[in-house]
Amino acid sequence: MTTVAEIVRGVAALLLLSACLDLLLPAGELAKFSRLALGLLLITLIMEPLSSVWQTWRSNPDIPWPQEVETAVSASFLQQGEELAVFLQGEAYDRYVNQLSRQIEAVACLNESVEQAQAWPEIDLQSGALTSLRLNVVLKDGADLQQDKLLTSLSGFFAVDKQNIMISEATTYDGR
Repeated sequence: MTTVAEIVRGVAALLLLSACLDLLLPAGELAKFSRLALGLLLITLIMEPLSSVWQTWRSNPDIPWPQEVETAVSASFLQQGEELAVFLQGEAYDRYVNQLSRQIEAVACLNESVEQAQAWPEIDLQSGALTSLRLNVVLKDGADLQQDKLLTSLSGFFAVDKQNIMISEATTYDGR
């Protein structure tokens, strides 16, 4: 850490010197040479502390490189990050199920005999795929439920087996 501080101090001093020389020297050939000299000094300022660290390590190879020590604070941050990730995954899952339910209901309402629909999808947590579906439909006045047609459209659109779709007829729609 002292090496980094030494490098930063040297670079800051060199940049200050460079700014002063740019103001004092006329723009021309002399300014180009001063920038070249300052660039070489900058490289030297950075490489000198690094080479001393390298020489120390080469002369004592049994000294390990400094390693970051995990403190209670960083462990707390990691735990909070994991808790936040779990919470956000749950929120994303709930939004996904809600949007999928609305899409299923919209597709069901495309059937000419269905007036309203309410869906309860079941999702595989690993793949996010729709595994089964429960659907309540309210039919239009005087219409008959065309269950096979509705099963075919839902099965084809959402890639779920017809055996995993359960459709029931409801008399009223209770909303969400």
